[in-house]
Amino acid sequence: MNEESRDLDNLAGLEAGQLALVTEHPERGLLADEVHARPPMRLNAPAKVSHLVMLSGEDAAPDERSHLALLCESFDVSVPDHAARQFFADFGTFKLRWERHTEFAAWTFVRESAIAAATFDQPFADLPLGHVPAEWLIPRVVNNDPFDGPRWFSG
Repeated sequence: MNEESRDLDNLAGLEAGQLALVTEHPERGLLADEVHARPPMRLNAPAKVSHLVMLSGEDAAPDERSHLALLCESFDVSVPDHAARQFFADFGTFKLRWERHTEFAAWTFVRESAIAAATFDQPFADLPLGHVPAEWLIPRVVNNDPFDGPRWFSG
């Protein structure tokens, strides 16, 4: 048994009042806040999910929010606040969760329940991403150069 295991065994035997004697790590609160700021998305089974992560750098948040706003406007969905770091909305044919982290963004597109059940036996049929307008998925062109500026889902 290593020292860490012995320490955990000792903690398990403490009574509630004795736990106050355990020293808290100085960054525990920051970590707990980060984990709870973005709880997992609740899904109704069956569900089909398209999950994309885009490495975009620390300064890309305003461009990402603008791009997200274009998608929202095309489906008549309320756009996120200009300072939003996460967003969830039902677009009718899919649901979207967008999360902005420091250096990347995560986009989760979901079709669930009866919508997903219709093709659930065909794993790659009727994916959520297929209900997103293709022109929205095409990389943005900046200064007439497709390699100058942010790249949206282009690989």
